[in-house]
Amino acid sequence: MNSETVEIAVYLAPTSQYVRQPGALSTVHRSLGYKGQVGELYDVHIVQVARADWDGSQREILDALMSAPGVVRVEPQQRKQRSKRAKDEF
Repeated sequence: MNSETVEIAVYLAPTSQYVRQPGALSTVHRSLGYKGQVGELYDVHIVQVARADWDGSQREILDALMSAPGVVRVEPQQRKQRSKRAKDEF
């Protein structure tokens, strides 16, 4: 994830149409782009939004995703900074 985009995890019901065609999640809102599946989890996918669109339409985007059939939960992902190890830890 870079600072110019916001990634959103989308959790799907097993019977959701998006399980078979996850790329169609990008059609739920004009600002969404499909990024991919989360590992081996067939029912969890990542969509992304340009930061400029997110800043102006966050609530609208989340509401659109939550109202899509078969979407159980959505979670905007937080960017986490990894800490470096001290040289004596090696």
